[in-house]
Amino acid sequence: MNDGLADHLHFLVEHSTLARAEHHDVLGSTNDRAAELGRDGGGLPALVVAEQQTAGRGRSGNQWWSSAGALTFSVVFDRNALGLSLPRLPLVALATGLAVREVVAGALAVGAAPSGTLVPLVKWPNDVLVGDRKIAGILVEESHGRVVVGVGLNVNNDFTRAPADVQARATSVRTLLGRTVERLEVLRGFVVVHSVELDRLRDERDELASRWHEHCALTGRSVGVRVHDRLVEGRCEGIDSTGALIVRTTHAAERVLSGVVESFG
Repeated sequence: MNDGLADHLHFLVEHSTLARAEHHDVLGSTNDRAAELGRDGGGLPALVVAEQQTAGRGRSGNQWWSSAGALTFSVVFDRNALGLSLPRLPLVALATGLAVREVVAGALAVGAAPSGTLVPLVKWPNDVLVGDRKIAGILVEESHGRVVVGVGLNVNNDFTRAPADVQARATSVRTLLGRTVERLEVLRGFVVVHSVELDRLRDERDELASRWHEHCALTGRSVGVRVHDRLVEGRCEGIDSTGALIVRTTHAAERVLSGVVESFG
């Protein structure tokens, strides 16, 4: 999509905490490329943006479908340089979700409105929804102290040619507003807000769980969470300080550290 995004990444680097950024028309995976940058000894944090991914992936090995107008990018940073302790690493995906949610809210011009059809919410552990439709997905990977945060954000893309299942469960900023928005502004907003969220994670006293609760798409709803070969069903009570999902089953409150939300209603 020729909207000048590639030409302005240098400006983004100059006015943010990023050390470098690169743009690709076609790339296998922004996460894979970001991981390479994390290993090459150059400046971090680094940003990788691609107009098209041929091997983009989501959580649990799922493929991420996108089309022209989406923002698909990855940020890589040094966990030790950031001062982020290993026990707080699982919170990175949740903090990233909050950052994406805030930027989407700004793009939709609804801010923190408590109600309405255009209110973005976070869905544990790595999605952002608007009206129960997915507008963004997040994939966090870590290796040797380098943390790669991949984001697929539906900005100006539409789903006319998308697979039927994607059309049924996805949306974009353009679809919701009926007009296009500046992708550079959305990306710049994310870089700024994400940096703030990562700074908060360094503080062991940070109450991410309470901030998450305010924007959680699942709290108070019936959920079915797949944990390996077991389905945990019950009422969602939000997350705890470690980022685990709390599900109140018929027997007790169960902490789910890792799983896939297969249903909610």
